[in-house]
Amino acid sequence: MDRISYAKQLLCSYLINRSTVDNFRYEMQLINGKLYSCGGNDCEDRIIGLIDAKDRLAARTARARADAVRTERGLNSLSDYHRQLLTAFYVVRSRSSADSLASRWHIERSSVYRDKNEALRRFADIVCPPDPALSAPVHT
Repeated sequence: MDRISYAKQLLCSYLINRSTVDNFRYEMQLINGKLYSCGGNDCEDRIIGLIDAKDRLAARTARARADAVRTERGLNSLSDYHRQLLTAFYVVRSRSSADSLASRWHIERSSVYRDKNEALRRFADIVCPPDPALSAPVHT
């Protein structure tokens, strides 16, 4: 996956990642409740399944937290204008993003799209900097 696609994916999944992190404690309480109320003949199998569910939940939440923090760090490093562009186009994904931003900032719609692409490039540079080894000239 190229850097720009990765940056778009981070932005588009930001709200889901925040929700995953916010719901972690609640989901863990549900699993623990099931774990401690286990009884009956198949208790061992259910306990093993619930322990596995806890591990998967913890791993999923750790990934979501890391991605959310990376997204927030990237957005907070941008100007207010670029942050609003990326939030409108990729996080909130409003259908009228270009028109509302153009009227808010008193610029043409084409400038909004051009600036959005520039903001996305800057965001990508922050969250996944280019590898200098890949861009260095090869001497033969």
